[in-house]
Amino acid sequence: MKNGKKLKNTIRGIGIQEVFTVSEAADYLRISERLFRDLMKDPTHPIPFYRIGSAGRLIRIRKVEIDEWLENFRSTSEIDLDEMINELIL
Repeated sequence: MKNGKKLKNTIRGIGIQEVFTVSEAADYLRISERLFRDLMKDPTHPIPFYRIGSAGRLIRIRKVEIDEWLENFRSTSEIDLDEMINELIL
């Protein structure tokens, strides 16, 4: 039932999105579930998530929001050659 899985990963109003459980999201980032839960509670930059159900026990995370969150930690190792030359000359 491939279509059933697609429907399962749909949030009304935003179209078909990849939606993860905490375990799936941790696997996606290749980290432990415990670390992922800690990152959800990070006071400065938490991973966004949704509580679903009457008791709010089900947690779901959109893949696109994980990717956006992850971009904030991107670092580049490229060195601007002109900047490096200027620093050496000055």
